[in-house]
Amino acid sequence: RDCSSTMVFHYTIRGGPCLGAHSHVTLSPSDITCYVGEDKHENEYLIKYGWPGDVWFHVDSLSSAHVYFRVCTEAAPIKGIPIDDLPTLAVYD
Repeated sequence: RDCSSTMVFHYTIRGGPCLGAHSHVTLSPSDITCYVGEDKHENEYLIKYGWPGDVWFHVDSLSSAHVYFRVCTEAAPIKGIPIDDLPTLAVYD
């Protein structure tokens, strides 16, 4: 399944072992794509093309910035991994 999409700005980030209830899952860098919207116009685009399983949050130092993590393996999207269970280095990136 194609987990990529045309978004405002996107890049892959470091993977690693998940935490908590998802510690049995290890994600590679190609399994996690980060999408960033810098202002309200870009955020509307992100919301329009976001998937239900995307993990999203705001950036502290930028008033309108949104960040989405899309966790997707070659086979299919992985749903239900909360941000606290994502690999530490992925969230740090």
